[in-house]
Amino acid sequence: MSEKRILVVFKNNGFTPLDIHTIRSSLSEFIHRKQLSVRFSNIRVSSLNIQVDIYIVNQADAAGFVNRAFGEWMQILDVVDLSVDHYSSMSYHEIIKRAVELFNQERFWEFHEAVEAAWRSESQGPRKELLQGLILVAAALVHAQKGRTQVGLSILERGLGKLQSAPKGTAILPQINLEEIVNQVESIITKRELTPFKLAMNPQ
Repeated sequence: MSEKRILVVFKNNGFTPLDIHTIRSSLSEFIHRKQLSVRFSNIRVSSLNIQVDIYIVNQADAAGFVNRAFGEWMQILDVVDLSVDHYSSMSYHEIIKRAVELFNQERFWEFHEAVEAAWRSESQGPRKELLQGLILVAAALVHAQKGRTQVGLSILERGLGKLQSAPKGTAILPQINLEEIVNQVESIITKRELTPFKLAMNPQ
């Protein structure tokens, strides 16, 4: 049997990471009641959405199945087939542009995957260090979405070190305001409150 891993992004109607147990119980009950042959893991709760990895078997139209099966449980915003490489055909700039969109939607796990694709294709140098710094920032925010703030803050400190180590003038993309990102991360670490923020963009 072929199992597909599908990321389903549901609209968040007021839940926080502290509610993950409640969300998990509700989804388990729904799956049991509907007699769905699926399993799920990795619930991440942002202020905008709830992201759940769902594993399904023998469904050619995975997105269609998910929308039909789970739309009744909670409003679905997006369905992503994680068995597909979404970045191999994209340029570096296209990947970073998509990554920024994901970050600002608080879809930090997907941001992590996108930037990692760019990082793998990058030769050793300061830009690779910056990308790794952003990956660590995203990983920290993923932990926050799972209710693991202290773990996230520790990872965030490592990410800040990577971002600060790059020589001035190193550009991930000209549109991204790296200085503002560093300021945001420093503020989070000082306050010890792991809250999401937007990736600042330079004026065009």
